[in-house]
Amino acid sequence: MRTASAVKEFTPIMITLLSAPETLTDPSSAYRYLVELVSIEQELDSQEVPVPKNIETVDLCVAQPTKEAIALLLSVKGYLEKYQIASYWVPEDCDCF
Repeated sequence: MRTASAVKEFTPIMITLLSAPETLTDPSSAYRYLVELVSIEQELDSQEVPVPKNIETVDLCVAQPTKEAIALLLSVKGYLEKYQIASYWVPEDCDCF
C-alpha cells in the first residue's frame, strides 16, 4: 500500500486550450479526467520500502482524449518536473462524453 507524507486533492489547473472544468463554456468539446500524480522523489515507508514522497490528484480538462494531451498540460504547468503520471480516469460525475 502506498503512503505519502502529503496528499493534495483535486487541484484544478488551466491553460488556454486545455482548461479546468469550471471554466469550460462548451463541455462537449473537452474531456475531463482526474489524474493521480506521484512524486519522483521517494522516501522509505515503515517497512523500509521506497514509496513516492507525495501523491497529488488533479482535476483537468483536455481538448483531446489522449494521455499525450494530459501529459502536455501537466508538463506546461510544471507538474512533470517533480511528478509522474500514475493513473488517470474519467470521474463518475462526468457527463463530458
